Amino acid sequence: MPLGVAAHVRIGTAIIGMSYSHVDESLDCMSNYKLTEWKGAFGVRPVVCFEAWVMISKKALKKKLSVTHFYWALYWMRTYQIETDAARNLTTNPKTL
Repeated sequence: MPLGVAAHVRIGTAIIGMSYSHVDESLDCMSNYKLTEWKGAFGVRPVVCFEAWVMISKKALKKKLSVTHFYWALYWMRTYQIETDAARNLTTNPKTL
């Protein structure tokens, strides 16, 4: 069963160490203030991340790539840090990243 938008928000916020309160009425499951912080890290809204993962998930999973790898890639493309800095922010190591 595919992950929903709320699950993607939990994963994405955990990866970047962002706290938020779940908002049921919002399509993105977060407040506008936190949505700005999310877009600063990943470049697009959570619902867009969800749709993109749905489109690539079958091929990604066959290559043993997880949704965590997806968010690492989005973060790196958005912030364009060198691997050592991005890995430090994402609490992994540069080789894994």
